[in-house]
Amino acid sequence: MKLINSSEMKKYDAKTITELGISSLILMERASLDVFYFIKKNYKKFIKKKEILILAGFGNNGADGIALARMLFLEKINIKLVLIGDENKRTNENNIQIQIIEKLGIKTYSFEDIEEDIENNDFEIIVDGIFGIGITRDLDKYYSDIIEKVNNMNGLKIALDIPTGINGDNGQIMKIAFKADYTFTFGFYKTGLFMDSSIDYVGKVILVDIGIPDFFADEVNTNYLTEEKILSLIKKRPKSSYKNMFGNVLLIGGSENMSGAISISTKASLRSGVGLVNALVEKNIHSIVASQVPSAMVNYYNDFEDFIIKFNSLAKPNSIAFGMGCGKNNEKKKILEFLILNFEGNLLIDADGLNLLSENMSLLKQRKFNTIITPHLGEFSRLINKDKNEINKNKLDVLESFMKDKNNLVCVLKGAKSIISNGDEIYINSTGNPIFARGGSGDILSGLIAGLLAYNNPFESALLGTYIHGLAGDLPINDFSEISILPEEIIDYISKAFFYLEKN
Repeated sequence: MKLINSSEMKKYDAKTITELGISSLILMERASLDVFYFIKKNYKKFIKKKEILILAGFGNNGADGIALARMLFLEKINIKLVLIGDENKRTNENNIQIQIIEKLGIKTYSFEDIEEDIENNDFEIIVDGIFGIGITRDLDKYYSDIIEKVNNMNGLKIALDIPTGINGDNGQIMKIAFKADYTFTFGFYKTGLFMDSSIDYVGKVILVDIGIPDFFADEVNTNYLTEEKILSLIKKRPKSSYKNMFGNVLLIGGSENMSGAISISTKASLRSGVGLVNALVEKNIHSIVASQVPSAMVNYYNDFEDFIIKFNSLAKPNSIAFGMGCGKNNEKKKILEFLILNFEGNLLIDADGLNLLSENMSLLKQRKFNTIITPHLGEFSRLINKDKNEINKNKLDVLESFMKDKNNLVCVLKGAKSIISNGDEIYINSTGNPIFARGGSGDILSGLIAGLLAYNNPFESALLGTYIHGLAGDLPINDFSEISILPEEIIDYISKAFFYLEKN
């Protein structure tokens, strides 16, 4: 599913109007009708005593709100239509919608007219049609005061296209934003709706088909990672399957005080469907890790020279994950350099492996084979030597710039909405929740992707692993609190996530 920015949306709107001959008013009518039917079907029983408040600006987003007010009025549903902003800046479509409601005798109000009603919480539903996708500046005091007041109301909140105050391109909050329970977005999903900064404001996002052809956006390389895409990547296993068909993964990591990271990562790899799982750890944690993951083969090394001997004695792995809990010292730096320059299979670098890599990024340019990196924001900040706040302001552009001219590299930028890029395409993941806001979650992801990497190509492994990892956190919500679930319990749901997808 394509994700588009504001300039792309304006282009496709104009193309639909000029090339296909579908007027903007028809597009507007289709947009408003879907919201109308949703309210009528699901909430009519709740709005017999109280009114629906519709906040409409003077642009086309406001025109959508005015059209919705007209539909609800004709259905004899109590509404209060509040016009907000400078009427001298009305768009042509907004003017036409105003003329229609005036002919129907629909009364309009200013926000000041209804402030007492707002204080009394007299509205069952609040609809935000103030600003649409194009906002790029902080809301001024007039608008921010309005948004603050309606956010404090108890009614169900619906945003049209994108909540007022959210930058449609990067998801940044422009000082304050309308906090929606539902966002009905029109034509295409907008990138700003799915960024870490905006997800607490958009609620459930519902895409409305307003008649703009999907193929208009074929040129767009930013996508929403959905179940449909994941199902296309999962390969059915033949009944004659045997372990060597699904590869061999080696996990290298852990240190004296961080044996848990490599243990968790290895357990996750065992759930990935890979044929064989090996772990190679420091001698001082060998017995701990071996006892934690009896289904894996756990070997140990004493120092770098011994690591080389042990590594060469193992069956050649199809994929390696390095870095989980490994710590930062000269020995680990040598191991990372050895793997980057000598291992010819698929390599995943995570955690302290990334911190070591950030000290010598030229190593990445020297690697000729497929590599996946899985940084969280702090690790990514160190890799590119850029402040985290600067990255957050335009995460997609920063990631695209970093990936430019990097061959054979896939990056999974972890976050509330993880972003996966191979330099040509970008996917924003649709699964996951606050369950993952705890130590060990990233180790699960690296182990899962590394296992998939043993028998899938790197980009597919990153997409599959990121989505299934998130789904394994979504499924337990019915059984556990987000607050207290343990990483080991999430691992148990990886198999359930695969099962859920197999049934669909």
